Amino acid sequence: MARLFDNANTEYLSITDAPKTAQPFTVAGWFYPDDVTNVLTLWSVGDISAADSYWRLEARGNQSDRLTYAFQAPGESQVAAVPTGSYLINTWHHAVAIEVATNSHKCILDGDLGDIGSDGNTRIPTGIDTTRLGYQADSGPANAMSGALAEWAMWNVALSNEEISILALGVSPLLVRPNELLAYWPMIGGNLTTEPDIVGGFNLAESASYGTRNGAHSRVFNPAATPFQFAAAAAAGELAQRSFPRGINAGVMRGAL
Repeated sequence: MARLFDNANTEYLSITDAPKTAQPFTVAGWFYPDDVTNVLTLWSVGDISAADSYWRLEARGNQSDRLTYAFQAPGESQVAAVPTGSYLINTWHHAVAIEVATNSHKCILDGDLGDIGSDGNTRIPTGIDTTRLGYQADSGPANAMSGALAEWAMWNVALSNEEISILALGVSPLLVRPNELLAYWPMIGGNLTTEPDIVGGFNLAESASYGTRNGAHSRVFNPAATPFQFAAAAAAGELAQRSFPRGINAGVMRGAL
């Protein structure tokens, strides 16, 4: 089950910590917007005591429904990497932000390598101390998420185009460059006030006024106890057997893109 977010209640997940505070890195996950009018924050890391030091992924309903990777450093203007494609309401989409270097930033929607948003401005955010899913991580946060998030992860490197394509198919982050995986929040549901990171231990606490937590999950192919295979049933939406580390219960999931 994915994690639901209601922007009317400013629901979000947060930890006063960050898996990575400098380039290079990659962040990726699935989002299901139920609002294509407002700006919705998907992921953000930043300096919670400042308004101008952060990296964040947003679904900007006020700008032709574009996935936007925005970033700012103290004393500098905000800049962004933006693909030209648009996302749809009530549909699962895959989002990726890549920090290749301080002057190389990329954003990819739904694994479309022919439409990579890129920016070459040098930005070096400092004082990064907070990670959030569903809300901005800065001193004046706004633009809460409305809809659902699932399968968010962060890597210590800039993933390749081929690896991004694999993730956009619905393959679990556990199967993509696992030796460089810093954090992974499956967001599989349950009546939990904390969203566990099953790789790095960066467990996210939910905001005070949280309502309904669980929604339909995005499609995901997880590691199996036997050698990993795409079963014939997967084409019809039946997903591979789950075999999670660290005590997460195994089971079979269904999902749709």
